[in-house]
Amino acid sequence: MAAPLRSLLPLVLVMAAAPAARAVEKNGYQYDVQKTVLDRGDNRVYSATHLDRLTALKVALKNITFKEMPAGEVTWEILNRKHNSTTIEITSGQEKLPVMKASQKLDLTLGLANVQGYIYGARRYVDELEWQITIKREGKEELKINSTKNFDLLAKRAVKVELPNTEAPKP
Repeated sequence: MAAPLRSLLPLVLVMAAAPAARAVEKNGYQYDVQKTVLDRGDNRVYSATHLDRLTALKVALKNITFKEMPAGEVTWEILNRKHNSTTIEITSGQEKLPVMKASQKLDLTLGLANVQGYIYGARRYVDELEWQITIKREGKEELKINSTKNFDLLAKRAVKVELPNTEAPKP
């Protein structure tokens, strides 16, 4: 009986080390925001890896009320804190938010930032992303979430960067 328990120990340790579900509830919404890599342009030079990635925000949004929520808009801002300077770049935009029925879940991919850096052995020098998402319905702000408390202070120092055109050319 001790052998089967011993074989389960690694599984229990892995499950304990896994991050807990990050979904948060606020103002009738359940949300989870994660960074996701859309395109990798990494290359290896000698013993270092140079990183060049297009990163976006993946947002899972759920209506946890018993009533329908009207259409609205999502405003997003992404700050890219450069690893090799004090420069902070900001990209922002707006997306339409459809009507959400009771218990309906939406998966959104918002924004785009070019994350660069390099990894040399155990050392990582990589740009850091901070973000803010605001949801408005019927002209009223319903939800505002940040990745850090000092987002507004950092945004004042940021330099506006235009997003590259990621759409396919039209014939």
